[in-house]
Amino acid sequence: MVVLCLCMEFPAYIATAAAIAIMVDMSRISMYIAQGALERIHIMWIIPLVVVAFLGVVIGRRLLRRLNEEIVRKAVLAALLLVGIKMLFVT
Repeated sequence: MVVLCLCMEFPAYIATAAAIAIMVDMSRISMYIAQGALERIHIMWIIPLVVVAFLGVVIGRRLLRRLNEEIVRKAVLAALLLVGIKMLFVT
């Protein structure tokens, strides 16, 4: 993601990150279904969670219009740095 963040235009970076997240989530959900990890109680949460996800997209789009590209870029890099540091010290 760092390479993408540094080399891509802002809208393309956001779209690419979203596409990667969707593919990861779809593969994870398919594995849950294949392994029988999803039960009836979990399935009833799908519709409300999809609604919340779409609300997050709408709110995120409005927020991104207000933010400067450089601020978002630095925030992403800072978050990646913090996660990397945490991974060094947590087993």
